[in-house]
Amino acid sequence: YAITGTIEDIRLRGLAEKDGVTVTYEVTVKGSFFLSGGRGEAKRLRSGNEFIVTFSSDERLEKVIALKDEAIERALADISEEIAASIIYGR
Repeated sequence: YAITGTIEDIRLRGLAEKDGVTVTYEVTVKGSFFLSGGRGEAKRLRSGNEFIVTFSSDERLEKVIALKDEAIERALADISEEIAASIIYGR
């Protein structure tokens, strides 16, 4: 068996402002994943749903980018958990 997948989209969006500066952000990660069997068949593990992580920062752009990277890592961890649950529970 093999798990294959594609991250189709990663987006950063500002959600809230304070004094004209964006302070709350949303990172959205979207992907599709499959479990391939020994006979060449593939079962979809994820339906392409989006995983969303939010974070806040009123600091410099460098800090926002670092926090964005951390949010992407959290979203990917959530996707991994969802994939594992799909395999274990047959969802």
